[in-house]
Amino acid sequence: MCKKSFLALTVILLASPLQIHAQNAAPAAAANNNKKINDTEVPNHFWQASVGGGHYMVALGTITAVSRHKYLIDGAIVVDEVTVDTTGQSLARFYFLTPVSDKLTGNGLGNTAARIVDRGREIVENKADDAGTDDTEAVVEAFRATLPPEQRARLRYDRSTQLLGIGGNFDRAVRLAQGDFVVKLDSDDMLEQQFIEILATALEANPQAGWVHCNVWNVRPDLSPLGFAHTRKTPGYYAPEAALASYLRHNDTCHCVLIRKAAYLAVGGYQTGMKTAEDWLLWLEMLMSGWGYYFDNRPLARMRKYEARPELMTKRRRDFVDSIRFMSTRMEHLVGEHLAGNVPLTPKVAMRMFNATAARLCISSGCDEGDPEVRRMLFNAAQAFHPSIGNYLWQKCGAPLPPDVTRLFMRLLGFPRQCVRTVFHKMRSRHSRH
Repeated sequence: MCKKSFLALTVILLASPLQIHAQNAAPAAAANNNKKINDTEVPNHFWQASVGGGHYMVALGTITAVSRHKYLIDGAIVVDEVTVDTTGQSLARFYFLTPVSDKLTGNGLGNTAARIVDRGREIVENKADDAGTDDTEAVVEAFRATLPPEQRARLRYDRSTQLLGIGGNFDRAVRLAQGDFVVKLDSDDMLEQQFIEILATALEANPQAGWVHCNVWNVRPDLSPLGFAHTRKTPGYYAPEAALASYLRHNDTCHCVLIRKAAYLAVGGYQTGMKTAEDWLLWLEMLMSGWGYYFDNRPLARMRKYEARPELMTKRRRDFVDSIRFMSTRMEHLVGEHLAGNVPLTPKVAMRMFNATAARLCISSGCDEGDPEVRRMLFNAAQAFHPSIGNYLWQKCGAPLPPDVTRLFMRLLGFPRQCVRTVFHKMRSRHSRH
């Protein structure tokens, strides 16, 4: 691919996730290793933390997750990132920059990061909250210094003054982009060195493709491999009329993606009020508007997988039901307006397929949910999306059962279908070889 495209893509690749990281906390200098972390529980049910030159106060009882990751920049700087998630849309990150030389002598800020994680986990156990300073700008500037001098001016950093949510912040980053392509890169994603070069070449060669994605290694937090995200998907270009039915059944593009900005804007971009599944709706809107996509089977990215936290999953399942309800309403409008041409589906059939998928996902989530009220909500939503005898039985009998029992039932019910799918794909693979 051309050098110009690569540089423009690099700008957005960096700008998008960094803006997301920066939006929820006031800027502050990197924590000084000689300064003590001070935290106090304020009598009116708030928790206040002071790190270096920054302060943060937040209501107790809403924290859901605390995690820590390390990155090495240009072999010279170790970045310690501590992420704190809450039940709302607020997301706080601490960044600690340490020269490798200091790290080797034990004088680095990693010790400070470790203390924050330990304290954050203690507060999680006590149903309290944690947050921190945000050194995103310092991280950006440290990365800028690793770029060749002629490329440094191309790295643009913009900080949102409003809380936009992850979807809203990505949408804003896309609209600020000056290149033709943008990368959807989440905090758990890691790109291989040739990710942009290979996938951008595919987009340039397929002008009707709205996006391109690749195979992804799912890995543990220590980066040891779990397996591929896609094991049965054929590489190549997928026309919208051929791909729509598959995407009505499930979101088949969940990880690292390179998006054509023109296609993104043509369908209006993310629905920023959605807290989850906004990418799934985007792919459906693109397909129904005549954009296809391209899949490259090479594992050009990795995605870290973590053990699910019950409180966080409960919140996400509530958000999922709200998002799917919004999607169902919007899909009714979309299939009536756009579903035509070579698409071998009527609007009625397309909506029935989507609502059946929504119901199946609600049942699957409900079977894993430990909160009886949330389980009942999920099973009720499934019956509302797609009334059936099976969903009715889940609605009436599923909520009182323990999750271990419902998970077992779900696996038993899905076993015949899984066997049929496995045999089908093996036969298709054998036929294609001949």
